[in-house]
Amino acid sequence: MTVLTAGSSPAQLESLLLQLTVPDTAAVRAATAALKPLLNKVSSVPALLCILSTSQQTAARQLSSVYLRKKVGAHWGKLKAQDRVQCQAILIERLATEPERVVKNAIAGVVTVVAKYSLPSSSWPQLLPSLETMARGQDPTMREIAIRVFRILLGSIGKTMRAHLPVLRVLFQAALDDADVSVRLEALKALSSLVSFLTDPASLAWFQSVLGSILAALSACVTSDEGNAEAAVAAIDVLEELADDPKDVLGGRLVDIVQSILAIAADSRVEMDIRERCASMISSVVDHRAASILESPALIDQLINGSMTILLESCNAAVENGADRGADDDDEEDEHSGSCRGMAVQILDQIMLNLPDSVVYPRVMSAVTTFMRHEAGGAAWRRAALFALMVSVEGAASAMRSDFDSILSVVLQGLHDVDTVVREAACLAIGQLSDHMTSSMTPDHVRRVMHAIVHCLDQPTSTLRVKRKLCLAIEAICTEVDQGTCNDYIGALVQRLFTLVRANGDDISLLEASLNALAAVAKNAGKEFAPYFNDTIQLVHAAMSSSDEAHEPLRGAAMRCAGAVLLATGETTPCEPLMQLSLAAFQSATDPSLRESAFHFWSLIAQLLQSSFQPYLQTVVQLALDAIESEDGMNFRSTKADLNAEFGGHQDEDEDESLGEDTIEDGDCIDDSDAESPFRCSILSGYLDEKVAAADCLTSICRCTGPIMVPLIKPIQECFELLAEYPHENMRLVALKGLHDLTVQVGTLYPSQGPTPSEEARTMIDATIPILVIMVTDDESRDVVASGLDALLSVITTFKGDVFNDHLPDIVRCITQVLQSTIEADKYPLADTEKDSILDSCCDLIGGLPQALSTEVSVAMVRELWAPLGTRFSQGDALTQALIIGALGEAVDALQGAMPSDIAVLPIAMQALASDHCRLRRNAAFCAGACFAASGIAPQDASRFSSVLLDLLAAPIPVNDDHAMAAVDNVCSALCKLVAGPSRCTFDPLRVFEAVIGACPLKVDMDECRPVYTALATALWTNLPPQARSGAAAHALVSKCAAGICQADTDEVKSAIAAVLQPVLREVAADVNLAALSPEEQDVCRRLMQC
Repeated sequence: MTVLTAGSSPAQLESLLLQLTVPDTAAVRAATAALKPLLNKVSSVPALLCILSTSQQTAARQLSSVYLRKKVGAHWGKLKAQDRVQCQAILIERLATEPERVVKNAIAGVVTVVAKYSLPSSSWPQLLPSLETMARGQDPTMREIAIRVFRILLGSIGKTMRAHLPVLRVLFQAALDDADVSVRLEALKALSSLVSFLTDPASLAWFQSVLGSILAALSACVTSDEGNAEAAVAAIDVLEELADDPKDVLGGRLVDIVQSILAIAADSRVEMDIRERCASMISSVVDHRAASILESPALIDQLINGSMTILLESCNAAVENGADRGADDDDEEDEHSGSCRGMAVQILDQIMLNLPDSVVYPRVMSAVTTFMRHEAGGAAWRRAALFALMVSVEGAASAMRSDFDSILSVVLQGLHDVDTVVREAACLAIGQLSDHMTSSMTPDHVRRVMHAIVHCLDQPTSTLRVKRKLCLAIEAICTEVDQGTCNDYIGALVQRLFTLVRANGDDISLLEASLNALAAVAKNAGKEFAPYFNDTIQLVHAAMSSSDEAHEPLRGAAMRCAGAVLLATGETTPCEPLMQLSLAAFQSATDPSLRESAFHFWSLIAQLLQSSFQPYLQTVVQLALDAIESEDGMNFRSTKADLNAEFGGHQDEDEDESLGEDTIEDGDCIDDSDAESPFRCSILSGYLDEKVAAADCLTSICRCTGPIMVPLIKPIQECFELLAEYPHENMRLVALKGLHDLTVQVGTLYPSQGPTPSEEARTMIDATIPILVIMVTDDESRDVVASGLDALLSVITTFKGDVFNDHLPDIVRCITQVLQSTIEADKYPLADTEKDSILDSCCDLIGGLPQALSTEVSVAMVRELWAPLGTRFSQGDALTQALIIGALGEAVDALQGAMPSDIAVLPIAMQALASDHCRLRRNAAFCAGACFAASGIAPQDASRFSSVLLDLLAAPIPVNDDHAMAAVDNVCSALCKLVAGPSRCTFDPLRVFEAVIGACPLKVDMDECRPVYTALATALWTNLPPQARSGAAAHALVSKCAAGICQADTDEVKSAIAAVLQPVLREVAADVNLAALSPEEQDVCRRLMQC
């Protein structure tokens, strides 16, 4: 084997490079190891240039260029001036004369790196003129490469390239009209790189003038028969990037462009890849430029109609496909139908989510009605209408609630349709309504749906495909509506589901769907399912007993059904035989989904049996641990070379883009030996789901089985600690839950004998808290961060006390980093709902810690967090400010008067009360009330604050906004705390009394019942002038306080309000008109007067 020394010749270096291409892993590794120290020397640059210039081997020239690109940047400053000039000359010469395209691409990569170091100092004057000549030349490959190099240089040394923009614009625009598709493709990418340079009206106007050429290029690619899909997609990518740009570079052309893209998406003659990319762009534009879309009602109509057209194309294909395959064949959509439906759903979904319901819902319903009534359209039109309705549910749920009766009528009309494909769509629509509109479904609605389902199941024309979809509808509605809502139909549903199972033994998917539906019915029925228990257990026993490999999905469904029925009824007698069947099924399973079902089943059995689970404990825990540790379904790659070998070339994200797809031919690999390669692992989803179910099973066992699991605490703990570093976030989320539940359970198993946790619990806490902190601090998953914060709060509030003092610096650092991270778009590109989740959890932790820790420690924590909270508050939007001020209010409330005076929470809260953002105003009022209750307020401030609060109570109250109504509740409470708190401020008792009476009863925040009604009956009532303490005022006071007692959600609060109301009631009994009160309020008053 050749070994290269410091004085080796280019020929020997070339030999080592060629050794990388042989199909011998040992030889490749040896060559890589030998190259590494040599390439770290400056002398490697001229040696590689020599190979590039003289070698007759294409692979050697290519590989020398690849390594030059990687190394020349590090060595450039150490080269002599004449060597740099020679290097530049060789690169230009070889770029112009190299015969092989793959080597030209690699040389272009070297050029971009050398240019990055040379052009800013004007030390390569020959490059740009040479590239311009190539861009105008006759060779299309050279034109393409020249445009690519210009594009990359714009991104890497933009300031230097700015002076050359006039020339580049001309070159790029000419390339856009090039006859060669590869040049046009590169020109499209290059134009997008100019967006950041559009800083003046002239450049913006020029760019907008080019938009026509971009659309023309896109149109040419779409209509071409030469397979120009890649160029078309590139053009769409450019247009989408332009549409998203905050400088609004498209100006007034946005509507025209969206219309053009929509026309392509709806054209059935266009390649599906192009159409799907168009749909993706449209959905992105609707998402990010909703305000611009709203300015064009005609465009909104076109988007909805275009979506319906694409949806109809999908449904036509489904109808034709259904007719071809027969009524009961496999019901999977063909690829074309599925792609069309996906496009339409993508566009409609964004329309419904991002545009006001009042604008889009009537339009969609008009289209749905037209399609349902289309006389000549046939089944495809009605199917499309139901799919459109189904997609609209999530985004327009608020508008649909007021129209739910008519919507349900449309769906039920579809369920009674004569065509199979329409009934299938109606079943799916029922499931969607159940998922998103349960709150609108009255018992009468459920009755109508169940009646229609039962009727449809009984129809001889209902095919097996329809019956499968009906089972899905039963499962959805029984899962989502309140328990017991479906009780009137238990018998009818169970009877028909039994019939489906017994009469269709060969249709595994129908049997699986039937058992899943049966499980949902049992969950909804609870104890009412008892009459059907024995027959159901016989069915699942038979299904679980099958040894046919093809029946594994059925056995899994049988386990899920068995678990649901056992848990619903509380019966434990069949547990032993079913456990044995499930263990046998697990051992013989070839499909991970069956093992996943077994773990779910065992979780339910553990909940049911609790300590009686002991006979199975050791076996189940070991199976779960083995499943989690198993490498089945996993694919490991430990080096970039492995990735390179599999995918035909790998490029680091932080390297200059230059090589394209032709970097390495035929899957040969190059190891990026000058950087550590991350360990890479992928896992098939079925095996991941099995592992998640196994970990969930361990969590259930920890939570439910009590002392019998003590010997297994250590291995389970070690398992969860390992899972906390698992590559997939689903496993890390399960690890969080497992560590939390195990820690809490250890505290239960080893109770404290005093104010501090037991030694066992302390040991577990000391192991768990650092892991949670690391996950919150370092994890890239937003869900993991939010769940980790929740787990920290739960563990701390469970145990309380000084046991957490040693961990507090890390917890504070963790909170500070999360606050900062939500600002940094590079780590958390957050939507409002995602930010809400993370910040909400973080602020819950901030507000919850003072309730669990000592006052001294809590004050120190708040003081340390005050600066980062202030920074985050000042930089945040209204939602962020609402969450932070809510957390501060919780802290003030917990610390009472111990909050340091230099931490000025109250001024921030009072200022935020002026916000139009209802949630911010709500939380600010709560925070202000906590401050009033905790400490005294200077008289002049108290008078000013009371005026602000009274003005807020006098303003109109939006009755359809929970946050707005809760804001009024909290303002009312804050006012009561101010006048009844330590300040004992001077106030106009009659004005305050009338304002509070007018705001009662409370609408949303029932936690404020106690301070409001107590203040009404004490501080406010007793300060009224004698002449006002009778008549209407007395009746209003008693009425509102009685309503407060009825509203209060705990007996403690009810008793507190009753205690202050009782003496007032005795005083003013003659002025109270009991008949004017509600029956419940009358009962409260009578009982208080009788005491």
